[in-house]
Amino acid sequence: MRKPDLWGQGYGTETLKVMTNYAFEHSGVERALLNPSKSNSRIIHVNEKCGYRTIGEKKIINGT
Repeated sequence: MRKPDLWGQGYGTETLKVMTNYAFEHSGVERALLNPSKSNSRIIHVNEKCGYRTIGEKKIINGT
């Protein structure tokens, strides 16, 4: 969410839940991987609330 006035209201969590459920139930997805920035604690929290868990870290060099 790019609008700070909407942060903390559950929109991101609900959106991720709907997208995840749709992917698994209707698109044949068997596994989903997310790659949030380690410094983005808000999105990491949303991911965890939706059932995602950390399985490792990927080092990004020069932002690519």
